[in-house]
Amino acid sequence: MPNNRKILISAGAGAAIVIGIIFYFLLGNESKPARAPFLEPGSAEWNRSYSDSAIQMPTKQEVLKAWKEWARFPPDSRPLDEQALDQIDHGVIFSPYAQMAYPVDGKVETSQYACQLQPLTHTVTEGMQMLITLRCVRSSAIKPVGVDVPIRVINYSLKKMTPAGPVLLPASVINVGDDGQNGDAVAGDHIYTFAYRPVASDWGDMQFQARWAIPEEEQEVRTKREYERLSSFFSSPVAPARFTGTVTEEIIDGSLQLNAEVVVHKPGRYRIYGNLRNADGYIAIAKNDLKLAAGTQMIPLQFFGKILHDAEADGPYTLTGLRGYRDTFFIDADVLSGPPAEVDAYLKKMQAQLVQGQVTDAPREVMPNATKDFQTRAHDYSEFSDREWDSPEKSQRLHEIEDQGGFQ
Repeated sequence: MPNNRKILISAGAGAAIVIGIIFYFLLGNESKPARAPFLEPGSAEWNRSYSDSAIQMPTKQEVLKAWKEWARFPPDSRPLDEQALDQIDHGVIFSPYAQMAYPVDGKVETSQYACQLQPLTHTVTEGMQMLITLRCVRSSAIKPVGVDVPIRVINYSLKKMTPAGPVLLPASVINVGDDGQNGDAVAGDHIYTFAYRPVASDWGDMQFQARWAIPEEEQEVRTKREYERLSSFFSSPVAPARFTGTVTEEIIDGSLQLNAEVVVHKPGRYRIYGNLRNADGYIAIAKNDLKLAAGTQMIPLQFFGKILHDAEADGPYTLTGLRGYRDTFFIDADVLSGPPAEVDAYLKKMQAQLVQGQVTDAPREVMPNATKDFQTRAHDYSEFSDREWDSPEKSQRLHEIEDQGGFQ
């Protein structure tokens, strides 16, 4: 299910000109700041996590302390704990059961039923079909109790969300049933499955709506009651690249580097992720943000040595959750590193295009996830360096916090 995020891009010309460009796009579910491996203390997104909540903003000294702790490891290679479910169960957004309600004499009354409309993954990629299940149970509270009850599906719809407004897709693109076919797991279990396989033009945020009734309830109260819920997911039906399943390993400068082979169909800027675990649990997550040409190539993922050393995590290790996407966001990140005047002019141009409705592409093309894990050879954690991350970038960012009170 998509999660919207506001991107604020700043450009400096002389005394810092700020141009706010707001664009909503799919990111998948993000964990809270304490559990987000790549969330940098002092960054705009980190600060926004405080301003959007009731938590008091930290002092400059607290930011500095948090950043120094965070910066023991590089930005693209982070510790991963079992609570970072958005990175571990990265393909799933759990939709909780909702207590159903109905209007009575201008008031809202709570029914005896809780229902769940659950997409089985937040993104459907090439070769996949999206499955959305609908189930209802008797309940005495929000937490469901009992078993699934029969449902009567009344209608349903699927819309593609575009900058110009929602576009309704034909109902015929969806198969629905409780017959053990078209993706439905078990026939007659009262869990209805809606199955949808996107075509090439179905690229972007999708919104699904279902309306249903519960026959045993209507029979009991002798009146018509209908319920409905919305659910969302992202559709990326054309694969820009694919993992081949080939992975190699090496130790470089005291860190574990795993190289994943990909076949790139569409050149561009990509972001590749992978998780590392051993028999005791998850240890680290790595990402690589890079430009790729068309063709077959190896993508390095560095699992920083100090993470493995501090965790006293011996191998063999398993590379799992290998995933990635091609960045198609309408702002070209390379332009933002140019002269301030050029950046300002570029952002004003992009802002005008956004306002005029000229931005029509979704912000990413998602690769199909790797279909198998890779296991390394045996390792002792002492093989890896316990040195903290150090680089000119780290020194510059530390200077920004100490002298300027935050990142600019």
